[in-house]
Amino acid sequence: MSPEGDRLGKEHERVHLDLDRKLVDDLERLLADPLVKRGLVAGERALVGGASYDAHGVAITDEAMDLAKAADVVKAVRPYIRKFHSSEYINALAGGDVCLAFGYSGDIFQARDRAAKAKDKQDIAYAIPREGSLLWIDVAAIPKDAPNADNALRFLDFMLEPKVAAASSELTGYANANLPATALLPKDISGNPLIYPPANVRATFYTITAGNAEQTRERTRLWTTVKTGR
Repeated sequence: MSPEGDRLGKEHERVHLDLDRKLVDDLERLLADPLVKRGLVAGERALVGGASYDAHGVAITDEAMDLAKAADVVKAVRPYIRKFHSSEYINALAGGDVCLAFGYSGDIFQARDRAAKAKDKQDIAYAIPREGSLLWIDVAAIPKDAPNADNALRFLDFMLEPKVAAASSELTGYANANLPATALLPKDISGNPLIYPPANVRATFYTITAGNAEQTRERTRLWTTVKTGR
């Protein structure tokens, strides 16, 4: 598992120049500053979740009233958003096509690594919003009708071995929840506060539910109005 939050990914120098060299690490500025018209944003759960948290100071719920308020926050900045996409911002940041994106931490790491290897190198940085961040977790699951469930369990056992979990984190730059594996990681990963945030930062993270069928339909409807501007 890789428990991390949604982050603000930036092409560092351009954002600093445009914002008087002030680091963009708060959702209020992300949702209010005209700079976002040059950025790409992530999908509905990330941005609407962040908007709700920013607007109310509490974790988002799937209640219709809270979803509507969150959608209103995003609609206010909708004219300045270049594009809604859940992954395209990786290459856009790496290639210097945009200078600000709101997306998953692992994606920002990928953009940073691609930018560093590109011919026209970009300096990509990212920050955890000071108001808090939506927590996401990668999980592995076995379908109930899987024909080889025993082999799947053995594979999961293999992936949970500390050495294997550490190797996975070292390759991807993602955090993992295997405590014995943490001691095996190089310090530039285990000691990086943006990969393994300190307790006071983790305390600001929050989660959201999948929602029931009615809530899912309402969230989809609101997100459609945000994207289309209607």
